[in-house]
Amino acid sequence: RARTGINLQDASQRHGHLQPAFLTNRAVINFFLSSVVCPKEGKEFQHKLATSGWDIAERKHHVMTGFSGTNDSRYLLPTSMSQLDDPKQQSTNARVLAYVLQPENDFYHTSTSTERLLKLIMSDPDIHVLLDVGAQMLDVSNSALAERWLSSRPGSSAAIYFGDDDNLVVRIRDGNIEPFISSPFSKRLHESEPECLMYLDDAHTRGTDLKLPKTYCAAVTLGPKVTKDRLVQGCMRMRLRGHGQSVKFFAPPEVDQAIRQAFGMSDSDRISVSDVLQWAMLESCSEIQHFLPHWREQGIQYASRRQAWLTFCSSNYSSVEELEPYWRKESGTRSLLRIHFSYSSSGFSNSARRSKQVSSCDSDKPP
Repeated sequence: RARTGINLQDASQRHGHLQPAFLTNRAVINFFLSSVVCPKEGKEFQHKLATSGWDIAERKHHVMTGFSGTNDSRYLLPTSMSQLDDPKQQSTNARVLAYVLQPENDFYHTSTSTERLLKLIMSDPDIHVLLDVGAQMLDVSNSALAERWLSSRPGSSAAIYFGDDDNLVVRIRDGNIEPFISSPFSKRLHESEPECLMYLDDAHTRGTDLKLPKTYCAAVTLGPKVTKDRLVQGCMRMRLRGHGQSVKFFAPPEVDQAIRQAFGMSDSDRISVSDVLQWAMLESCSEIQHFLPHWREQGIQYASRRQAWLTFCSSNYSSVEELEPYWRKESGTRSLLRIHFSYSSSGFSNSARRSKQVSSCDSDKPP
């Protein structure tokens, strides 16, 4: 049933009529609890089955292979797997870094806020591509950013970005949105005319391959914990880097401060593209060190599971229950009631008790 004449912006209507009518309504409270406080997606269990990449990479009768565009993570591979680089590709890392270190890429700027950073990027007529490697544009949707950027650039005909369904779409100046693959721009994107803008969010700055005009320049955002792998992969979206295409780096204040502290630079010292790359390499080393204990723990757990399985297979008196401790682990999570409601020294607070009486959402119990 539809109701008209309701204005949620009207404070007197909201406080005088709507809240008194729905404040103690059981159906409304249950709907709020089931949809917001205790959604199905938040259901958790006391135990979980533990596996990891070590299980996938264990030695088998048939050879298992995988592919990675870079080899920076080779130190965290399971010990049963080794990195086999093609000898012809040995120079790839150095060649890519050489392209990024070209003089045309030696531009760095920082700003006090994401909004000011975005305005700076949009106001630069040389920038036609925004690569959000540092995930600085999380507060705005891809569609809204593309629409805003396109409206600020009268000379551009369209903006290309990834929609909510992870497919490339084109926003034309008249406001229409159509799939990129079926639009005329998919065949003419590499041409200088008509001029197009392109925005790639953090998740799509790796793996996206589009032919862009060789005169295009991209803005590359930096962010905390951006490794050399992520940074270089983002810059590689400009396939003609070193042959006409270029990039400019934009950093938030915390990254700017981190770079200066890493190399003992003052606030007045100029940060170059070389400094940006060296900082990203330091972040790569920090990430490897951070994940080493996790890598070690996964390896130990895998070895325990493997030995338990071999013992089970070789014994005629073993039961399945003997395998349970090696695969079944504590989830280490809290119930939704513990997450959403405060605790008193004697247990649940009064508000939690009242909510529990209205609707039970004990997520620790499997369905």
